[in-house]
Amino acid sequence: MGRGYGQERFTFDHGGVIHSVAFSPNGTRLASASENGTLKVWDPASGEELLDMPGMAGLYDMTFMADSRRLVTAGQDGTARIWDAISGWQLLTLAGHAGTVVGVAGSPDGGRIATSGYDGTVRIWDAGPGRELATLQGHTDVVWDLAFSPDGSRIGTRALTAPPGSGTWAPAGP
Repeated sequence: MGRGYGQERFTFDHGGVIHSVAFSPNGTRLASASENGTLKVWDPASGEELLDMPGMAGLYDMTFMADSRRLVTAGQDGTARIWDAISGWQLLTLAGHAGTVVGVAGSPDGGRIATSGYDGTVRIWDAGPGRELATLQGHTDVVWDLAFSPDGSRIGTRALTAPPGSGTWAPAGP
């Protein structure tokens, strides 16, 4: 194995179960989200904690947007929230799911956000004003995972039960 592989660099401390970690696209930040509602941002080179944003509902998923400045979280309170990854300020709340939001994904161009949840829906949002663009309702149970295609034209999903256990949706936007 190559030099440096398999060596722990630093340990996340949330005081709760960590459900999601993500590097910013530019590699300068590493974020972690916990079931206890904390969102933390770290310097991946030094392990220094840069931001600690406590006090939210439990978090199940999180992703950086393409600009590396915004983070999106999926929460037990039925919302997704957009955060400034530099200042820690909450920028927007995306509300529309009827239950816990468990998945979030950002489009490759940073213009759209997809969320999924316990209500079996996938919702597409305009990442600027936070306006809901579409609700996709093909699943019959929890939609755990979702991802945009590299060109942003489709969304792949994974639901709890089958059929349909997975799906590909198009179009993903206007």
